[in-house]
Amino acid sequence: MNFQKKQEFYKGGVTELYKDIHQISLDKKLSTCKTKEIYHAKLLLTKDSKIKFITDFDSVNINKNKCAYDFTLEILKELKNSDKWISAKVGEKHFDSIIRLFFVPNHLLENYTENYNPYKFYIPVTYIGGVGKMNKDIHDQFMAIFSDYHVNGKLFLDFVVDEKGEIVNPIITPKVDNESFNQDIFRALNRTKGQWISAKLDGISIKSRMTIPLNFSVNFYDFEDPKN
Repeated sequence: MNFQKKQEFYKGGVTELYKDIHQISLDKKLSTCKTKEIYHAKLLLTKDSKIKFITDFDSVNINKNKCAYDFTLEILKELKNSDKWISAKVGEKHFDSIIRLFFVPNHLLENYTENYNPYKFYIPVTYIGGVGKMNKDIHDQFMAIFSDYHVNGKLFLDFVVDEKGEIVNPIITPKVDNESFNQDIFRALNRTKGQWISAKLDGISIKSRMTIPLNFSVNFYDFEDPKN
């Protein structure tokens, strides 16, 4: 589950969270990195307002940002005990949710300022030619596939745009039990290769997950803005 736009996952918001992270880094006397390293942590925030680190199997990225990764783990050892976490809520019901946090040790130790928020330095994934061009390309690539397979309804196409702008690990949700359909979708997505510009944090290219909601029927197509 994702948080609603106005729903906070930490008391005081993102700036309060990074204020606490900054203080933990000082209290633990953590060190900066020799270069500007970035680690993007993926956490499970449970319905009981507890956080759990989701194991990262991207060993290449971890080794590339080993200092930032180790820094993150040290911070999370303390941060998991905070009583400021707020679980996702719809009505009176609480849910587990996924949150992602940027850790930039050199920002937090050398360049920290009041109301620090790493997302002020973040530029999301972009598409060459803009959103209108992307909408057209998505329509042109996928409409025929849905028509050929007589697929109706809403699907989500998830993938990562890596530091080089390459498409990585595409996934279709909900799962479609038709391997030919899945392969055709992935081939169509690959035809947009070379059009994606990677996300950047403080000028450094980083991996970023994209979600493109697709709503097709044999008679019409409705495209929604992608989210990352």
